[in-house]
Amino acid sequence: MILNPNEINFVELTLTTRVPDHFIENNQVIDPVIAGKIELDRKYRQEFSTAIPRSNPCNYYNCHGLTFASRRTRVINSNEIQIILEDDSYKQIENIRNVMPGDIVVYYQEGDAQHSAIVINVDLTTVLTQVKVVSKWGEGSEFIHLINDCPYARDSDEIKYYRVHSVEHE
Repeated sequence: MILNPNEINFVELTLTTRVPDHFIENNQVIDPVIAGKIELDRKYRQEFSTAIPRSNPCNYYNCHGLTFASRRTRVINSNEIQIILEDDSYKQIENIRNVMPGDIVVYYQEGDAQHSAIVINVDLTTVLTQVKVVSKWGEGSEFIHLINDCPYARDSDEIKYYRVHSVEHE
């Protein structure tokens, strides 16, 4: 994979927002930073073998950028996640059996939002409800995975589910 920083194309998102779209070609790596991300992805794919990769590694957005900003940015400060949840009228879903595709998940460690994901499937037919999500692992790839089958679940002391209040179906 070759990343050519000299070739930048801009995609018009709104009248005031322009986001660079970097071209990636071939299957060769010339940037050692990208090579490190690919190596991290390989480790993730071995350790979390049931997770399904759905993108190549990139640093244009992070998990919170995927969850809350349609892959357009990185949200770095975990305090901003609480602000987004409040400003966008998210309501916590207390009962996991009420979680639906399109809801979001936030992994907390000591009260800080460390990771977030988008629910894509909920299986209520098993004894324990199984929730499948899509999330971005750092500067690595996006993965489709079960809620506890990711590097962030092992460090989290709390996982919360949320839904935008305006689309609540209870």
